[in-house]
Amino acid sequence: MRARLPLILSMAALVVALFGATPLGHVARKALHGTAAKAAVVRAASNPIRVRVRSKVGTSARHGDHSEAIADCKSNETLTGGGGGASYIARSGAKGRMEESQPTSTNTSWQVDVRNDGSGGTVYAVAYALCAY
Repeated sequence: MRARLPLILSMAALVVALFGATPLGHVARKALHGTAAKAAVVRAASNPIRVRVRSKVGTSARHGDHSEAIADCKSNETLTGGGGGASYIARSGAKGRMEESQPTSTNTSWQVDVRNDGSGGTVYAVAYALCAY
């Protein structure tokens, strides 16, 4: 299989090059850069969506415990996404493992659950909510 890999990659590159230079490739390029797509980009540029990042640090979690953090959008904002992670000092023996990262059931906040799988130390969950206003 290793001996065939360069041949397979070369064939794939040749197919891509041919489609880019053929009428079929030009039709695909025009479809992607059509007037409808340009109009959508212009509309998006004239009405930019403003987003604030809200964050929250959760409670402390010792070995085997969980830390949960929930970052809330304000009442005049709309949750558009979020994320999170774990904050800890590795030398302390702490090791954060993400258990959950998702919107809450009300879709107004982002929740994160982190477990301390390390041999000691303290882990803190950190949640981020992207809130459009």
